[in-house]
Amino acid sequence: MKEQILTLEKLAASLEATSQERHQLNQAVTTYVDEFINELPTSKSYYATNHEGVAISETPVGKYPMGIDEILDLYRHNVDETGINPASGRHLGYIPGGGLFHSAVADYLAAATNRYSGLYFGNPGAVRIENQVIKWLCQLVGYTQENAFGNLSSGGSIANLIAICAARDNKNIRARDVENSVVYYSRQVHHCVIKALRIGGLWEVQTREIPMDSNLKMSRLTCCKNKLKKT
Repeated sequence: MKEQILTLEKLAASLEATSQERHQLNQAVTTYVDEFINELPTSKSYYATNHEGVAISETPVGKYPMGIDEILDLYRHNVDETGINPASGRHLGYIPGGGLFHSAVADYLAAATNRYSGLYFGNPGAVRIENQVIKWLCQLVGYTQENAFGNLSSGGSIANLIAICAARDNKNIRARDVENSVVYYSRQVHHCVIKALRIGGLWEVQTREIPMDSNLKMSRLTCCKNKLKKT
């Protein structure tokens, strides 16, 4: 067993990049990113292609590594030049990430150092960074530190799941109560909300689609009528 572990250790060590290799990788990726950002003012918001990035599927994970230049070329033509380009100023399809370069550098730093921020004991400093960001966001929307806090999620889908589960628990909705509970939404509801209801154990809940007014807001009058009808 010990010999097997030592053999596997040697194989795994080959995956670690040397200082020179890290420098080359960083330089190649940084050059690529700089070119991408510099081209954003004239780049398309959507790339319609016939190949639809099929070269990715035709390049399976192999035993031997690909060169960084080959990888970046594959990425450019099959990822960056296909489909939606959320980083483009012309893209208004939904609320995308800001694409701030400083955020990308922070992500790189966090990924490379690989510190655990899910538990204070695991890394107090990383948890404090997250808490500072949350406090800052609370201040931006006008909340005070005494009555507001929150958490950072990976996106809207997880955020909606957290909100629905929080509402379920706050109202003490048990399994026996689900069929008699009601969720109100408009036709503009995001599909992640429906998924969150299923994941949160509320897939049997009653639903009411509320019409919207001229400002695309849920009609309060209609909502009140629905509540009265339900009672």
